[in-house]
Amino acid sequence: AAAYLIYTSGTTGTPRGVLVSERALRHSIAARSARGFPTRVHLTASPGFDVATAQMLWPLTIGAELAIPADTSEPL
Repeated sequence: AAAYLIYTSGTTGTPRGVLVSERALRHSIAARSARGFPTRVHLTASPGFDVATAQMLWPLTIGAELAIPADTSEPL
């Protein structure tokens, strides 16, 4: 089953939708959780970048706080 849909131009330059499977999302979250369970996770990817979706979902699945910088162009 699909977890979410992202739009990307990839290497072609032509925008297209890509479905990210629930299984892929579960594996991504499990890999992140293997490093431990922090109480706070800082969003380090730009919210418009596809990696940000998994970065935002991970802390929510482990009960951690998601810290979103006021200006994501500034270093943390």
